[in-house]
Amino acid sequence: MALAADWPITVLHVDRALAEAFSAMLDRATREGRVATINRMLHSHRGAAETVRGLANDFGLDGRWDFHLFASSETGVWEGTIELTELPDCTETRKSLHDTLDAEHKAGRIARTVYDRVRGLGR
Repeated sequence: MALAADWPITVLHVDRALAEAFSAMLDRATREGRVATINRMLHSHRGAAETVRGLANDFGLDGRWDFHLFASSETGVWEGTIELTELPDCTETRKSLHDTLDAEHKAGRIARTVYDRVRGLGR
């Protein structure tokens, strides 16, 4: 509809390394009870990157589209390029997130209920 109306379109994509986002989610889960499963985090991260990459491929040369990609971390935010939408191997990332979850639970920093929910085993 925006293209049909000849409106300019701005796409903003903010990426945070999945390992950092996962650690922040575990902190939030402990404080606020807001939990995301590992599968949901992987799916959401990949889906956002694939969507932005697809839009850039389809409309990147159309002057009505403006793309801004940012990387976010605990140390700050900086503008990046389409490379921010490149994703590492999902199998290796999934293993790393499970290892982090196991270590946090074993160290007593997250409760068993949070651990189970993040693994997708509970409500």
